[in-house]
Amino acid sequence: MWFAWSATDPQQWIQCFRNASSAIRATSPKVRIDWNLNAHGSTTPVGAFDLYPGDQYVDVIGIDSYDQYPPSPTYADFDNQCNGDAGLCQVITFARTHHKLFSVPEWGVVSQQGTKAGRGGAAGGDNPAYMEKMYETFSRNADILAYEAYFPDAEEGNVRSSLV
Repeated sequence: MWFAWSATDPQQWIQCFRNASSAIRATSPKVRIDWNLNAHGSTTPVGAFDLYPGDQYVDVIGIDSYDQYPPSPTYADFDNQCNGDAGLCQVITFARTHHKLFSVPEWGVVSQQGTKAGRGGAAGGDNPAYMEKMYETFSRNADILAYEAYFPDAEEGNVRSSLV
């Protein structure tokens, strides 16, 4: 598993999230809880949306969405991955269905040089089409967009999404 807190036991993970959400709300009732997943990255025994802990435990439904796995060199490729398994567009639809805001806490292009993602064509590199489609998606769904944050990483071995 990529992260130690990955959902290897879905029911246990859901209960843990519910417990944490309830404990946080008990001390800070106005806090917003963001349930966030990685685009196209579920390694659980169930689908990403099957891990949703329930509307009473979540205020914002988020996704980290990078131009990788698969990259989106064209508008059509972006639309396919956005609507694909655990894609950005699916998360937005899921948020709307649950009457929640959506967020994109991390997003960005992914360098084709010096990263794991850059091997084998899994990263989009310097990709204006991806940037334009992300802007379009944010604009089209601004009514429920809680926040988005471009992740400007320059570290060797990471996504290297810095725009400078």
